[in-house]
Amino acid sequence: MSGFVGFLGAAVFDLKQASCLLSHRGSRLDVFEDERGGIAVLSENDTGLFKSEHVAVAVSGTGCDPYGHPLSALRLADEYRSSGTIEASAISGTFSFAILDTKAGQVLLCRDAIGANPLHVIRLREGIYFASEYKALLAVPGLSHRVDVRAVNHFLSTGWNIPGTTFFSDIQPVQPGRLVTHTPRATIVGNPVNSRIKPDESSAVTSHDLLSALNKSVDSALSVSGPNIGMMLSGGIDSALIAALLKRKVGDRLIRSFTVGYGEDDPEIRGARETASTLGLEHHELILSLDAFDKLVTPAIWTMENACGFDEYPCLYGLLQSVKGTVDTVFSGNFSDTVFAGMATHRKIWEADHGTYSESAKHSPASSDGSDGATDDTELVSDPSTYPALSRSLTEELSRALTERDERMSAQEQFVASIGAHFIMPYTHPAVIDVALRSTDAQKLSVDRNKLILRDAASQVLPRTISERQKHIQQMPYDLAMQEYLIRQLDEIITNHCCLSRRYIRLEYLLHARSTLRKRIGVASIQKSWNIIAFEHWCRVFLVERRAEAE
Repeated sequence: MSGFVGFLGAAVFDLKQASCLLSHRGSRLDVFEDERGGIAVLSENDTGLFKSEHVAVAVSGTGCDPYGHPLSALRLADEYRSSGTIEASAISGTFSFAILDTKAGQVLLCRDAIGANPLHVIRLREGIYFASEYKALLAVPGLSHRVDVRAVNHFLSTGWNIPGTTFFSDIQPVQPGRLVTHTPRATIVGNPVNSRIKPDESSAVTSHDLLSALNKSVDSALSVSGPNIGMMLSGGIDSALIAALLKRKVGDRLIRSFTVGYGEDDPEIRGARETASTLGLEHHELILSLDAFDKLVTPAIWTMENACGFDEYPCLYGLLQSVKGTVDTVFSGNFSDTVFAGMATHRKIWEADHGTYSESAKHSPASSDGSDGATDDTELVSDPSTYPALSRSLTEELSRALTERDERMSAQEQFVASIGAHFIMPYTHPAVIDVALRSTDAQKLSVDRNKLILRDAASQVLPRTISERQKHIQQMPYDLAMQEYLIRQLDEIITNHCCLSRRYIRLEYLLHARSTLRKRIGVASIQKSWNIIAFEHWCRVFLVERRAEAE
């Protein structure tokens, strides 16, 4: 949960002022600073920052060392001082850290291979700046605040970030799973620390192996967990299985579960309620109206920074805010779909391999208005050709997902951090990922089922009514009310020349999105409109409000 902000260089940078934007990550402020750099850490304990005469180490997250001990700044400092580097591949869990050595004139930055813990860096002539959240860097002297048009264009088309980018040209995420060394003259990117993409294929795996790996992951997580356990519970199998294993581990100890939805007809509400009742969890529900949802959009985007995903993200933000103060650790079933073939892309690859998928559909975008794909500094085209080709096999696709990470995982960590809690995703544990990659296609998908090995494992600890349940997305319904709401938002952007997104999005594209939405209510038309609206909210909070505060 702790956070940090720092710099290396001769420029003047007010660390205490920058750290105010990370106050949700802890009430204890600790600062190291000399004439060549500094780090400020916000945390709830004294393990977040180590400092000596020339070396300072900041650490965040729920990482563990090879012996299962919580990752600490002191442990990292000892290793760095003895060897001059860090063996990052030996660290498990989700984490980020920075090692500032002002005498050597370098800073080492690293985050977990999944990219769950955010970490950003700016390289300018005056120095190198880094922070857990990039909002703490917006007052960096010399920062241009120039928008990365290509990154925004990709977001408008896909709803996701280009890996390694933010909407600011000068601010980049640290590459997940790599130890990066920055000096005033160079950036040295280490080899991937995630060796799990080359699993041992010599032995078959079973659902019992998966349960064993998940139990190992939950045990490891509980060793760094606080006493008040929370579980983000959807209506699907992923979170239900983690909740069942947690309940087995902690016995009568209270587990608070919580879910968000739009009412009694929401399958997520019904499914999560059944799971919580079956497991004996203390369950909390947040029922959202469109008016309440609208009030969550701006603070959600401010918190997550890298606007990504669709309208489920404000829902998740609101859910976590509703349980603030009741939990200090939040478990999630996230990342299961990524490694156990639960996504629509995975089924397309599987069907292509079985001769039932149309080759012509591989590269087609959500829709097209004849754009040529060019970009410049003043306006965006729509639907650029940024859709990746499908991988040749499920194994290739799952392996690629472990090495090409965008910022969708870190968004949820930032939501959890905003309520002062730790974020834990048991499906990211190396033992679990190893089982996922070693399982065969036949253990992942069939004609009518997905995540087969996971469902078989879940059936050993959950009723089949839960283990076979299909998951839905925790979002508002795509109905007439949502259509009218989005059209009103688009009309405001189209008619109000003060809307900053008008500087980057062509009027023709805005009109096309509104026209498409008026004609039909569907996933593509709603999500295309949502991306435009989300970008406008991002512009308001990061290009107007925050910049004015910084100045």
